[in-house]
Amino acid sequence: MHKGYVIYNLGVDTTFIGYYEVKDNNFRFKIVGNTNALTVTTMSGTLYPNGELKEAKGYSYAPMLEGEGKRLTDYHAYVNNDSTYFIQVRDGKETVSKYSAKGMIANAIGTPFLFMLPVLTPYAPKNVNEQVSSYHLIFGQNRPFTMKRLAPDLIEMGSQVMGYFKIYVDNNGNLKSIDGIGSSWNVKGTYVPELDMDEYIRRFVVKAQQNPLKPLNQKDSIISRIDGVDVRVDYSRPQMRGRVIFGEVVPWNRVWRTGANEPTKLTINRSIYFDGKELPPGEYSLFTLPANDRWTLIINKQTDMWGTDHNPDYDFLRVPMQTTALDKPLELMTIDVSPTPNGGILSVMWEKTKAFVGFTTKK
Repeated sequence: MHKGYVIYNLGVDTTFIGYYEVKDNNFRFKIVGNTNALTVTTMSGTLYPNGELKEAKGYSYAPMLEGEGKRLTDYHAYVNNDSTYFIQVRDGKETVSKYSAKGMIANAIGTPFLFMLPVLTPYAPKNVNEQVSSYHLIFGQNRPFTMKRLAPDLIEMGSQVMGYFKIYVDNNGNLKSIDGIGSSWNVKGTYVPELDMDEYIRRFVVKAQQNPLKPLNQKDSIISRIDGVDVRVDYSRPQMRGRVIFGEVVPWNRVWRTGANEPTKLTINRSIYFDGKELPPGEYSLFTLPANDRWTLIINKQTDMWGTDHNPDYDFLRVPMQTTALDKPLELMTIDVSPTPNGGILSVMWEKTKAFVGFTTKK
């Protein structure tokens, strides 16, 4: 049997604490999530011998000092004829989704998917460079999910959407820690063999009553009118939270959603021009490609996806950006659009870096 507790931290903040166990292809876990809202989720289920999900049932609730509070969501997942079905019931309303495949990770069972990582650890390949492939069931699609043995004590798990997590194990294959820096969650997980879950839940309830939880990322909008052009940027603003941002949370030489959660969106009502290249009126998603020596702004035509799900086939423009150092660290990621005599400057600022690019309103 593999079992224990995992404490997930987002920088200096604890976001999840949970118990998990897996034995003979059966698993269960209980998780307290301390993010935008305080929730507890319990779940149990069965895996196929290769680690793919066969069935799972569970529910989430808002905890109270004395026992369970309001029931929030009931979950049921099962496989029938090689298709996976997910049923969610919330406020009396049932939602059913179907995927034409089996998978190892699924967002339709809520945040517990983070705790599928320790559950799946015993199913990882044993030999270095060996890989196991399955699916991440998300957005109505079967997205590739892989587990690869990078070293005797290191396993990599993930997909393009969730990013890739490094799972560290001991000589017996037991979990030691989880490094999700650079993934969509950017958390680190620490394994402990024993802790008092009920006491932690009680502490979180007391803390939430005294200081109501705030969103992990703040939504914001910038609206500017420059030479008759309405420029609007909508984005979610992550915080440093004591972390090293560029080169770690935001890896070098990898496309970044330039914010958090959903994609950052740029909306214009008239054409603007980057290096003489026209960007017609419309709505776009904004990505960047940070590097040590230079950045690139990526303007993408697709806007109805998750922020980490960049598809280069929809890239409309790629424009070089300049960078400069800020006088002091900036805790909250900030985007700014400021006017210039011939147009404007779009700036991205976080930690100690400012990346910026100019545009004109006339070619």
